[in-house]
Amino acid sequence: MPIKSNLGMKVRSDPATMSEGKPIRLAIVDDHPMMCSGLTATFEAEDDFEIVGVGGSAETAVEIARSHLPDVMLVDITMPGDGLQAVERISCQFPAVKVIVLTMHADAHYIRKAFIAGASGFLNKGISSTELVSTARSIAHGEFCVPPTVAAGLVSASRNTGDEATAPLVDLNEREVEILMGLSAGKTNKEIALSLGLAEKTIKNYLTNVLRKLNVRSRVEAALIAARRLDLERGPSGS
Repeated sequence: MPIKSNLGMKVRSDPATMSEGKPIRLAIVDDHPMMCSGLTATFEAEDDFEIVGVGGSAETAVEIARSHLPDVMLVDITMPGDGLQAVERISCQFPAVKVIVLTMHADAHYIRKAFIAGASGFLNKGISSTELVSTARSIAHGEFCVPPTVAAGLVSASRNTGDEATAPLVDLNEREVEILMGLSAGKTNKEIALSLGLAEKTIKNYLTNVLRKLNVRSRVEAALIAARRLDLERGPSGS
């Protein structure tokens, strides 16, 4: 289900990464051989996935992205080298490659940094194989996936640290706020455009301004800020 103002799971993006009928090209980067083997076996059992690269370091992750341009990469950020920097390099140099951070570290510090670096998803290694495959498939088709506990942790952290996610949306005009709230409800640009009676291109232009004004790089971060704003407006009682 799309991410809602009550912190659901997915924020949908408009561009579909995959062409219908083509396999999802997947790369796996983790410094634990048994983890790589298990993940490889999981995805090889799926007809719509093709493993195009496997590695065990941050530098290898960047090289795989450069050499193979996979649709999706599963990346552990605590492997040799700077995993977060690898995610940032991949997202900047190869924006068509969608990175899912798969790690044992589920605290808000790692989560937030991963999304700032450009990750399209953040999953704990305790996730079931069914949910992992489903998430990878969704991200390959243009969605950003944030498990409810992860989203809740991010908003909770912003409440405690007083970072930009807690700031009022004073720099946004009324239309930009409407569009941001549509985004937090999991709507695509097309759906937001239809609901507001505007052209889809106009929505894209507004969203570019929203991301710039909020000083964030992704729709996920923007949606979480919107969710935090609603949380503040409801107050402690949630009313």
